[in-house]
Order: sequence, then C-alpha cells, then structure tokens
Amino acid sequence: MKNIEIRNYNYEVRAEKDTLKLSGYVNKWDDISECYSERIAKGAFSKTLQEKSRILVCYNHDISTAMATTENVEGAGSLRLSEDNIGLYFETELLDVSEARDCVKRINGNVLSGMSFGFYPIKTRKVEVNGRSITEQLEVELIEISPVIFPAYNSTEVFNRAEELGFDINSLLKGIEERNPEIIRRNISLLERFLEVDNSVKPIEKDITTINVLDNHSREKLNQLKQKILGKLL
Repeated sequence: MKNIEIRNYNYEVRAEKDTLKLSGYVNKWDDISECYSERIAKGAFSKTLQEKSRILVCYNHDISTAMATTENVEGAGSLRLSEDNIGLYFETELLDVSEARDCVKRINGNVLSGMSFGFYPIKTRKVEVNGRSITEQLEVELIEISPVIFPAYNSTEVFNRAEELGFDINSLLKGIEERNPEIIRRNISLLERFLEVDNSVKPIEKDITTINVLDNHSREKLNQLKQKILGKLL
C-alpha cells in the first residue's frame, strides 16, 4: 500500500472577511523544497485535476476534518483547483463546521501560516539545478490540501509522534491565541525535545554527542517559529 507524501510551503492563505472562503497557492512551479531537495514541475497536477473527482480540503491533513471537496463546484463545501503560470491555485468555501471556523480564525490570526498538500508521486526524474541534484515531480496524484501551522516541515507526522512526550498541538494553538507564555514555552520545549531524540528525523551527523538530530534547515525553521511566538506574541 502506498504512503501519502506531504509537502509544505510558506505561501500566503487569504481568508475573505466574515466568510469561510479561502484562496491562495498550494504550490508554485520550480520552488525548491530544501527539506526534500525537490521541486514540482509545471503541469505536474494536470492529469490528477482532469481525472480525479474527489480532492479534499482538510485541517492539518486530518481526513476526518474534511471541510470541502472538488466534487462540489459551488457554495459551501466547494473546492476549485487550477494550474496557472505561477502554480497550483485554489479557491474554497468551507462547510460551516467547527473545524472550518477554527481554521479561518487561525488564518486571520496568522497562526496557520502556510499551505500543505498530500499526494502520491507518479512520475519523477533527477535534474541538476545550480550544481546540485534534486528530484523533480513530473506527475502527482493529489489527495488533499491543508492550511498548516508549520509550513516548512512535515508537521503532521512530527506532531503525532511528539504527543508521546506530552506535546499537544491544540494546546499550543490555544496558548498562542490566548498569549499564554507558560503553555507556549512548555509545548515548544516538548517539541524541541522530541525533535532532538526521534530516530525517524533526518540526521546530519552521528557521533558521541549528536545522534539523529535535525537537519540545519529544519532547525532554522524551528528557531524562527520560536522567535515569532515568543518574541512577537508575548
């Protein structure tokens, strides 16, 4: 059975005032994901948009929170996807459910700050860009799109495993919204602890002092998140 792959990008998500309507870019052509040394080729979504009737809008990749689908083209619960010269563009009007209201509230509050998508890779190739080898996704099967809190990292898998240490994403979101420094610091500390010790996180080196720690790019993004939360919100 194939595993769904997740990619995250720090693209602006726009929420229309006093509605549950969102719009923005899911992906932009040729932007290179440093975490995966990868880019999505122009037209990679064309076939899936033509042939796949059901693509979902979810909340942090949780299928049980589906708030819209391409099966609906107008009104509540609708999702429209299109490729243009910039990338894959979306417009959606979410169902009036608690997850959708929370999602829009957090977008307006700059808590959810990027877009992510789940897909199956269909066709890839290796290309060289500026002297480095990267993977180019030539064709993908798109499953769902999600507004996310950590657009620079595969946050869903991290959060699920980090919960074993007591990390709670909902508690963190609540702490940010309420500007509660104790909740924010506790959850960031737990998340950092998890990222330091989890064996499934990409290692940069192995010696007697560092085992399976984050790659430099992911650690930089985590530090940026800490600065944003602890510096600007408190």
